Amino acid sequence: MLSTEFRGQGIATQAVRLLVRHLFDGLLINRLEIRMDARNLASERVAIKCGFTKEAWRAEQISYVASTST
Repeated sequence: MLSTEFRGQGIATQAVRLLVRHLFDGLLINRLEIRMDARNLASERVAIKCGFTKEAWRAEQISYVASTST
């Protein structure tokens, strides 16, 4: 979680993109999953911006996935 003064600047998006690139390219991971509280719209936006697609939705949780084939 970022302090309110740093939110909306793309910091989390940039960090997730770097991590995803490292995991896919450096460690040869072929699938990642992010689980988040369904009410956390900021985290959902970060997942979408980073190429994750919605796979599942439950009353309190959403799952997004990314794979090397997307």
